[in-house]
Amino acid sequence: MRRAFTFASALLVLGLAPAVAGAQSREVTGRVTRALGDVPVPGATIVEENGRGVAQSGGDGSFRITVGPGDVRLLVRAIGFQRKTITVPSTASTVTITLDEDPFKLDAVVVTGQVTTIERRNATTAPVQVSSDEINRAPAQALEQALQGKVPGAIISMNSGAPGGGGQVQIRGITSILGAGQPLFVVDGVIISNDAVSDGANSVTGAGARTTAAGIGSSQDALVNRLADLNMQEIASVEILKSAAATAMYGSRATNGVVLIRTKRGAGTDGAPQFNLTSRVGRSVSYRLLGTRQFTNVSQVFSLPYGNGSSAQDTALLNALYPGGTIPLTHDYQAELYSNGTPSYEVTGNFNGGSAATQYFVNTTVKNEEGTALNTGARLYSLRTNIDQSLAQGKVKVNVGLNVTRNSNNRGLSNNDNTCTSPIYCFAYTPGVINLDSTDATGTYVRNPFNGGGNTVSNPFETFRFLRLNELTFRQIGNINATWSALASDQHQVSVQATGGFDRAQISGDLFSPSFLQYENPVASDGFSGRSARTEGNVFNYNLALNGTWNFQPSSDIGFTTTAGFDFETQAVRITRTRARGLLPGVETTNSGTVLEESDGITNFRDDAFFADEQFVALGQRLTILAGVRADRSSANGDRTKRNVFPHISGSYRFTDLGSVFNEVKLRGGYGRTGNRPRYGDRDVVLNAGNTYGGTPTLVQAGVRGNVLITPETSNEWEAGTDVQFLNRRLQFEGHTTTRRSPTCCCSRPRFLPAA
Repeated sequence: MRRAFTFASALLVLGLAPAVAGAQSREVTGRVTRALGDVPVPGATIVEENGRGVAQSGGDGSFRITVGPGDVRLLVRAIGFQRKTITVPSTASTVTITLDEDPFKLDAVVVTGQVTTIERRNATTAPVQVSSDEINRAPAQALEQALQGKVPGAIISMNSGAPGGGGQVQIRGITSILGAGQPLFVVDGVIISNDAVSDGANSVTGAGARTTAAGIGSSQDALVNRLADLNMQEIASVEILKSAAATAMYGSRATNGVVLIRTKRGAGTDGAPQFNLTSRVGRSVSYRLLGTRQFTNVSQVFSLPYGNGSSAQDTALLNALYPGGTIPLTHDYQAELYSNGTPSYEVTGNFNGGSAATQYFVNTTVKNEEGTALNTGARLYSLRTNIDQSLAQGKVKVNVGLNVTRNSNNRGLSNNDNTCTSPIYCFAYTPGVINLDSTDATGTYVRNPFNGGGNTVSNPFETFRFLRLNELTFRQIGNINATWSALASDQHQVSVQATGGFDRAQISGDLFSPSFLQYENPVASDGFSGRSARTEGNVFNYNLALNGTWNFQPSSDIGFTTTAGFDFETQAVRITRTRARGLLPGVETTNSGTVLEESDGITNFRDDAFFADEQFVALGQRLTILAGVRADRSSANGDRTKRNVFPHISGSYRFTDLGSVFNEVKLRGGYGRTGNRPRYGDRDVVLNAGNTYGGTPTLVQAGVRGNVLITPETSNEWEAGTDVQFLNRRLQFEGHTTTRRSPTCCCSRPRFLPAA
């Protein structure tokens, strides 16, 4: 009887348990808005303090959260707004929360490791984040130009004003004696290429030596690097890591800084899918042109140190045009050449939505950028898809992304030249006293008679009308990320993440310079008339990473995040070029000239690394310490099996709620070691090809021998800084000082040839 009573009591308790448990929670609904204008704030995170309730506001700012009984405190955070804590009484079931804007975006998360992040207010270094709105606020040729003036400590300069982009990014000054100053670019975890491949303009400009196959293209050409292929409308944010303490997680490729690019993703609001269409129309105009000297009589032209009637050609032309010696009009050649006003346009459409388990984002863009010079412009077609899927009741999350672009550039000639074919250079030697933009009865453009005339100069109007110089890039970037939440409890969370991605680009350069152009006729300065060059570049990068993360929170004030993993990277570039000089009229192929030349270059790197990081947060998130180490090895090193170690450590402490004038002061400091990988082939002992006998080239000593002991160029950097907020968080001061030393140098050794 007693046993039956006990069993019945147990059943009664179990039966009542759900009702009791249900009585221990309640539901609160509400809306999050901006303090000014009552505008809804989508994507705000609402967290129950000392509880388990978590929610996110939808597109209209509304949310629904399950909280415990009694009075509860809700912490509300949103990027771009100051966090706010409110108390919800036990008798209230609805609430409206207004947030003040935060121009410093202290609630935004910044990267601290391969897979870990932290709120910006607790960051131990000084990262810079640029949002999508800031990037796309004004039209820009490429991402580098959109970042100009927005990244303290970075020097960003464009290679030229030609359409299609092409620029240089240098973070915190000179970091290498090898000249490799470009930062590392990462898109959604994929290390992408920023290589620039010449389209062969040097074959015309002669900026560098052009009489050998190595001179088909040159680094002095107006190059377009691969950032120009990225569609800025697809970018959600850009984060720039400047200090070694932050970039050391990328080891031997991080000396020049790291740029992390995140693309847009689906909203997953459980509502109707959203479709957005944006279009822009405008025109580009040249500004800050150099202008020209005004001439009123022929004697002023003769007095110039160039074009002063030293040849019979220019003297005869001036006497024929101005027999009385008076010049009524001076041409401004720059204003006449750079006068194209054809409108440019950009059309972007995106489709996104989904549920709590599935989110999708599809974006397509067509961008046509007209140049200010004749027959110049750039056209970009881009398609991106991002899909996020949760599986196994949210324990497994998979993210897949794919980007396909087609980028076509017609940039004309600019930058340095030695054949007077670059307009800005050539116009400086050409007095504006004849109409160069005109033709004779046979349709031939007027010849430029100045600065020696003939084939030593050019008529830029004719050159831009008939010279073909095109670069076409077809590129694909893909990524996949899978995360498994292996353990989730109040104090412990363990997850495993695998990431993979690839970047593939096919670049085709096409140059054709007809033999009737002035600088080609009767023969060019290299002795041949008419030339054609073809460039084919293939870029293929891929990287794989496996990470494990353990979050341990023994109390509400203390948190540890431990991460360890392995990654593998490979980068391959192959550039083949062919050129024909001395073409028959009407012939454009590179196998039909008097002189045929070809070149073929390959670079291939393979790198892998083990890494481990620890993140410690305590004292109410006022104290943060980060530390880690990475052990790299690379096929470019002399000893390919040896691992080079790159440690880093940094910390910060925040003094909060100091008053209305000084609101908060954060002190931070750190140390990191980074590296710059040796150049391809510097480790190898290479023989050069000598004279050819019987169809077989001989082998000769190279001028530089390989260094079998070569190691990465390492840099040790110490940093200290402070962030101070004033006047109710309306003003912020950020300052830091850095000390950098490079104890090792990855250099090749000159080969000392025997005296005999």
